[in-house]
Amino acid sequence: MHRRALLALPLLLAGCARRWPALPDNPAVPPGIDWAAAQPVEVTLDEYHFAPDALVFTVNRPLLLRLVNRGGRAHDFTAPGFFATVAFRPEDPEGPVIRAARGSVEVPARTTREVTLAPLSPGTWELECVKPLHGMFGMAGSITVLPAT
Repeated sequence: MHRRALLALPLLLAGCARRWPALPDNPAVPPGIDWAAAQPVEVTLDEYHFAPDALVFTVNRPLLLRLVNRGGRAHDFTAPGFFATVAFRPEDPEGPVIRAARGSVEVPARTTREVTLAPLSPGTWELECVKPLHGMFGMAGSITVLPAT
């Protein structure tokens, strides 16, 4: 009886895991985006929150997203809906990594990751750390992109 339960456990856990859709290829970068003018935006990750947890950006305004994990555990910055609607700076190596990870940036304990991007569509998307139970403990937030003025 115990052996069957142990064999069924991986199937049960796989069924509980989130299934994020694949992200589209990097959209064409609109003309006129000045990547050198990217505004730095720092987000701190810690046990168990983002600071700030409500981010507001503007369409076509490039930003350097700096994710600083001050915690003693690995965290991630997962926002597949948001990352599906951005253009990454063409020479930024993080863009393809984020697309392959389906909109998630892994940030090991006490490290910093940076990515330069430009939001292309207005909207509001969920943000969370998808490590087991981190979102339930409050590591969640939102990303809002406002129309260009």
